[in-house]
Amino acid sequence: VFSWRRPGRTDRRHVVIVGRPAAVRARVERLAGIRRHADARIFLTELVAQLVASETGREHVVTSSVEADSLVVDPDKLAPLALWLVEAVTNAQKHAFVGRGGDLKVRFSVQGETSVLEIQDDGTGVSETFRPGVGRTLMGAFARQLRGSVEFVPAAGGGMIARMTFATPEAIVPTDPSDLGTIAVPGR
Repeated sequence: VFSWRRPGRTDRRHVVIVGRPAAVRARVERLAGIRRHADARIFLTELVAQLVASETGREHVVTSSVEADSLVVDPDKLAPLALWLVEAVTNAQKHAFVGRGGDLKVRFSVQGETSVLEIQDDGTGVSETFRPGVGRTLMGAFARQLRGSVEFVPAAGGGMIARMTFATPEAIVPTDPSDLGTIAVPGR
C-alpha cells in the first residue's frame, strides 16, 4: 500500500498496487518521466530496454527488438501508450518467458490516421484453460483512452501478438528542441 499527502491538502490517498515492490517502484519511475513531448520511436525503444533490463540477472535471457516509426507525441497521449506497452511486456514476461528465455519484438507503425503498436513473444501461446485477467482489462482501458482497440492473436511459429490499433495522435512539432524529452533512465 502506497500513501501520499497532496500539497495543501489534509486528505490521504491510498493506492494498492499488486506486485513485487521493486518492480512497482521501477514502473512508477519509468512513467514519471512522461512530462514532455517525446518521439515515440525513441521513447518506446528506451522503455522496452528498461523493461527487459529490469528482468536481467535471472536464469533465462530475453532478447528484444524495436521497430518504430517516428512520431512526436504529447504527454497526454504518450501516457496511455506507455501504460499499454508496460502491461503487454509484463504479461509476456510473466506468461511467455516463465521458466525459459525468449524473444520479444515491439513494432509501432503509423499508417495515416491509424497507428498500430504490437508486442510479440515467442512463447507457447495461450492455453485452452486461459482466462483473461486484470492485465487485459487494463490494456483495453488504455486503448480506449487513445480511441483504439486491442486484439490478441497467435503469432506464426508460436507465441502471441498483443496488438493495439488506435487513432494516430496529432503530430507535434516542438518549438524548442529541449521540449522533446524522453524518459529518464534511472541511475543516469
